[in-house]
Amino acid sequence: VEILAAKTDFSNDEAIANFYQVAKRMGVFDLLGKEGIKPGDTVVIGEMEFTYE
Repeated sequence: VEILAAKTDFSNDEAIANFYQVAKRMGVFDLLGKEGIKPGDTVVIGEMEFTYE
């Protein structure tokens, strides 16, 4: 996931959508939910930081 995040251009909407789809297929969002991450929490993957929704 860190490699995917590092290679993603987060200023590009299409690249963001691709990141989301790949991360979803990898089970990243399911794992975050199991770890207690809630909507509105800040998540850091590698050097990328985002608000979990």
